[in-house]
Parts: sequence; C-alpha cells; structure tokens
Amino acid sequence: MQPMNFSNFFSTINSKEVLTNLPDAVMVIEEDGLVSWVNDKTLSLFAAGREEILGKHFEEMVIDGIKLMEKSHIKKTSYATGAINFQGKEFFIELNSKRYGMQYFVTLRNTTQMTSILSQSEKTGQMNRDKNLMLTKFSGDFKSPLQSIIGFSQSVLDNNEESLTEKQQKYLTIINKNSKELLYFMDKFFDFSAVESSAFVIKRRVFDIILLIQNICKDNELNIQNKKLSFVLNFENLNSKTVYTDENALKQVLQQILEMAISLTEIGTISIDAETLMIEDVKNLGIYRYTDEAFGDYIKILIKDTGMGISSSEMKNIFNPYALMDSSNKKAILHAIMMATVENVITKLGGVVKINTEIMKGSEFEIILPIAKDKEIDNE
Repeated sequence: MQPMNFSNFFSTINSKEVLTNLPDAVMVIEEDGLVSWVNDKTLSLFAAGREEILGKHFEEMVIDGIKLMEKSHIKKTSYATGAINFQGKEFFIELNSKRYGMQYFVTLRNTTQMTSILSQSEKTGQMNRDKNLMLTKFSGDFKSPLQSIIGFSQSVLDNNEESLTEKQQKYLTIINKNSKELLYFMDKFFDFSAVESSAFVIKRRVFDIILLIQNICKDNELNIQNKKLSFVLNFENLNSKTVYTDENALKQVLQQILEMAISLTEIGTISIDAETLMIEDVKNLGIYRYTDEAFGDYIKILIKDTGMGISSSEMKNIFNPYALMDSSNKKAILHAIMMATVENVITKLGGVVKINTEIMKGSEFEIILPIAKDKEIDNE
C-alpha cells in the first residue's frame, strides 16, 4: 500500500472555506489595522453586514484590539476583552491571533454569558463571606440572651428548690436544658460561619503539639469522666513535638472532633495517636507541597472512639451541612456543621481529613497535616 501524500491532500483544501465554517468568529486584519475579510460568524457576533465591517478599523470594534492581537501572536495565548457591535451594545470576547506575512488572523469567541456567570458567582461568594463576617461579629449579641436564660434558670433551680412546685421545676429544667442545647448549636454554627468568612486568617507559628493535645484533653476531662470513658494518648511514633502550623486553628479542629467522639461514645475508649509521616507516605494523598525531601514534614493525628458509629446516610453529607437544610435530624445537621468546620480549617492548613466509621464499633477521625516551616508557606 502506498503511503498517503499529506502535502497533496492539504493542498486541495480551500483555507477560506475552512475559516468560514469554524465555530468562532474569524477576521483577517491588515497591518494598518483594517478588516479585510470576515466569516459569517463575525457578522452574527457584531450584528452587521459584511460591507459594514470590511474596511473598518479593528480598534473601533474591539477594545485594545491591536495591542491584544499582537500580544496574542507573540505570547501564543488568548486574551479577554470587551467589544462593541454595530448597534452600540457592549459584550465580552476571548481573542486569539496568529500572524501570517503582513496579516493577522484573529478568532473571537463571545464569552459574555460565561463572564456574567463568573461575575455573579464571585459577587455571590463575596456576599456569603460578608454575611459570615457579620454573623461572626454579632455572635456575642445572639448568644447573650441565651446565656442569661441559662444562668437565671439554673440559679432558680439551685436556690429555690423547696419553694418551687414539681411542675415549675420540670418547666425550668426543660428551659435550662433546651437553652444549653441551642447555645451549643449556635456556638458550632458561628464557628462554621467564622471559618467561611473573610475574617478567618491562618497564623502559623512554632509550638508544642503534645502540650496542645494534652490541654485539649484536660478541657474535656469532665465530660469524659461523666461518661466513665477510658482515655489513651500515644506519641511513641512522633519524632518531634515541635510543629509549625496555626495552633489556634488546629486546637479548634481537635476540639470539634473530640467533642463529636465523646458524644458518639457511651462506653469504652477514646484514643488520640500522633505520629510523624514520611513524605513518601503522603505524596499519594494529593497534599504533597514541598521540594525538600527531608523526613518529618507531616503529622498524622488519629482520634478513635468505640462508640455507636455514624450511619451511612449521615456520612453522605458529613462535610456538607447545606445538603441537610430540609432534614429533621438536628443531630446530623450539628455533626455536619462541626465536620464542615474541621474540613475547612484543615484544607486552609494544607492538609486532609478522613472519617472511617462502622455502626456499633466506632469511628476514626484521621488528620494529615504539613507541619514543617517552609518558604512556600511563609509567603502565603
């Protein structure tokens, strides 16, 4: 079989016919900036007849057209800019060009709809960040009335037990309990809003990770004792207790996870293991970010409980409380808010969080985090 002669094959193709049938608008611009040829798509894009466009200066149709046309050819990339059709309507385009001899072949694509979508998306994102910032700033005002209700109701229960009827004691107990639950929910909701707001800033520094974990455990000691749970800490595989990350952010994460583990566990053990990871161990997790091959750039913190576990239906949206807006399961919503806060913070710290759970056997909350001082992090 004779090999195909591609030179002869391509020589039979009418180049203008190809340009005419391209999905983008195509224009040929002369060295003086005048339009000498256009395809039908260009007529539609600029809402004009061929005679109106031919001989027109490119700058009259495309903002900074000549400069961007030359830059696109030199840098071999596309540029976004504005354009004006013959009815005076402005729109957005993506411009590409290639110079052949004394002419520029320019392709234009209408990106007005996509630009509007991106602009609206950015506007919506900024509004959400501003909303979360507002909630964070006013969180104290929202919580103060509840704290007063809790304080007053508890005081009446403690100091007026004999003068209260059984019915009054019952109602006051319900008020106190429900107020505490609502305050706890609001605390978690405001934590979630704060992390999503523009006010949340990562501030890294060197600190003692063992001391941090021990202090968090001490803060939760009463809840652990009330449930008569065993508590185990293991730092045997931790090469260094000194880490470099945001101490307050990591404290918030560990506190949220530990509270959830305690709430899920009525009997048994809660354990926290911290170990140093080799860089090779984390490359496959998608969080490898250093060029330095030194040992000890990452830490894995594993919090395990022997509790009831998390149902498969709850696990589907464990990091997405927005998906549970119509759910009547308040506990699932609370868990999702707490774990979404954890995931958001850990992501900002450059790490990952995973949850493995089995009904009636317990849950494992695994955090893998970069904890080495690195130029890349310092310059964020």
